[in-house]
Amino acid sequence: MGPHGHATETPLTPAELLRRAREAAALGAKVRELAATELLTKRAAAAKAAAEKEKADLAAREAVAAAPRLFGDDELVSELVNIPLAKLERDAKPVTAARAKEVVEGLRQSVERPRVRRRRSSVSKMAAKHKARIDTDHGPRVCFEARIERENRKPLVARFGGIPLYRQRSAKIADRRPTWVDYPHKELVTRLLADTCEICGHHGDVQVHHIRALADLAHAGWPPSDWTRVMLDTLPGITVTLLPDRIGSPVDHCVTSFETVRLPRTALLQGEHGRLTADGTFTSEVGSPRKRFLHAIRRVTVGKLCMSASTLGGSRAALAIAVRYAYQRHISGPVAGQRVPLAAHRSHHSRLLAGTATAYAMTFLHRAVTERWITHTPANRAETERLVAVAKGWITWQARALTTESRERCGARALFPVNGLAEFTANADGAITAEGDNLAVWCKAGAEMIFGHPAAPAAGPATGKEALTDPAFLRRALSVAERHWHLAARRDIRTGTGDALGRWNHASAPALALVEAYTLGQAADAFAAASAQVAHADTRTVLNDLQALFLLDRLAPLSGLLLTEHALTTDQVRAIPDTLRDLTARLAPHLAPLTEAFDVPEEHLASLPMLTPHTSPRTY
Repeated sequence: MGPHGHATETPLTPAELLRRAREAAALGAKVRELAATELLTKRAAAAKAAAEKEKADLAAREAVAAAPRLFGDDELVSELVNIPLAKLERDAKPVTAARAKEVVEGLRQSVERPRVRRRRSSVSKMAAKHKARIDTDHGPRVCFEARIERENRKPLVARFGGIPLYRQRSAKIADRRPTWVDYPHKELVTRLLADTCEICGHHGDVQVHHIRALADLAHAGWPPSDWTRVMLDTLPGITVTLLPDRIGSPVDHCVTSFETVRLPRTALLQGEHGRLTADGTFTSEVGSPRKRFLHAIRRVTVGKLCMSASTLGGSRAALAIAVRYAYQRHISGPVAGQRVPLAAHRSHHSRLLAGTATAYAMTFLHRAVTERWITHTPANRAETERLVAVAKGWITWQARALTTESRERCGARALFPVNGLAEFTANADGAITAEGDNLAVWCKAGAEMIFGHPAAPAAGPATGKEALTDPAFLRRALSVAERHWHLAARRDIRTGTGDALGRWNHASAPALALVEAYTLGQAADAFAAASAQVAHADTRTVLNDLQALFLLDRLAPLSGLLLTEHALTTDQVRAIPDTLRDLTARLAPHLAPLTEAFDVPEEHLASLPMLTPHTSPRTY
């Protein structure tokens, strides 16, 4: 007690303080352990529920697929299960006969109870409702019957049971010998069993070789063996030289040369660019040899669309893989014992979001360009061909960047081809060169556009009140950059010195910048048109934000030019980084749905070891 009768606190010793600190730490560890246990329990329950749902979905699909084999009447089954006949036939294909028997047996064993649950009835009521009596050769029999009456047509009837099991005591069993049916070998098997060389007629010791691609023949043992020479045998005067393997998907590559080989006139590709008459007279509706060559290679325009489509599909698949991996891969969090997905980090998902915005722009641009090509007229054919060419260049270049970024975001595991990412970049490299090298195609387009394409209209100066998230304002700023480079290219081509090549070299840089700005503008217009067609308000808002992210990401490197051209104010230029950050934060929760909309088949994603849960990393 103190001098005034009050209790005094006993000072804590260092040992007591240490004991209490340890108790608090142990209590905190216990709380974290309980929280982690609860989280794992919830995850296990969710995984189990997902597995049960997948199992139920599989059983339902197999049941529908096996139904035609059970009843033998596709039209009847279609009406009974209320599924279109075309879909029923499509779903029935993956089910084998053996699996169908198992499913049918399962259906037979549970024929009543599922129906009872669906109808919210009882087994006895359902049995009474469908119970029927039919006449057979051996008297009436009881069965279950479902009947659908149809006007002016025979009713659809399905029965279960009603089969008379009648024993024929006086029956005689006559086992018949099966009739032998000779199934001759296929041509390839017959040729192999002949053991005879079809080239020289030699019998015995005949070798059979299987190769994946002709490029495989260019092995280390060159010059080729006799059988290789036979495979590469050509007509006199024609030489085929194999090229070595290239990276990416295997494709046969070779160089074919002709020496003193005369072709008939009918073997030539003739058209308005050139015709050869029977008397050897050459006529052409196109002027110079260069114009005839350019006219002849117009047929590769469709090939350019195909190259764009192939790399676009690879980009979408790569992003879908990378985004799913970002949500499945967990790393240590900021709190001890906590683990967070890669997608939780802004440094990770911001790059994937920027790539997703670009992929959407690529998709809408390719669709718009394809539509332009399908509906073009002779009057605008040249302009449409140029649009196809520049779009192919931009899409394939972006595809290489996106597939590289997606591969990097998945780490070393993505280097293994089995995980579906390693070959995308190599395939994009091939598309960049195929059907006309991108740089050469853009140079040709730039030279044509300098004076053969109208400059973008002049735009008024920015007031500073415009929002950097407004796609229309950003599109106008992009038009200012396009106009600047267009006028610069015209100026430089006029002021260049020397011959035509010298003048072009003087103007090539702004001409290529013009092509890029023009292509970005076409992509932005296609993006805006696609967003305007979306009826759902929230979805349209997300697409507008995604379009703003795409455009602002492209305008950021041009901020100095746009500032001098008064397309942006000083404050707007300063606000670009913050606006990009805010757009990324708003779009981050939508990253997974945006890439799921690419509709990459789930079967493909589920087949990648990197995306398969509980797979040992040592296996890939």
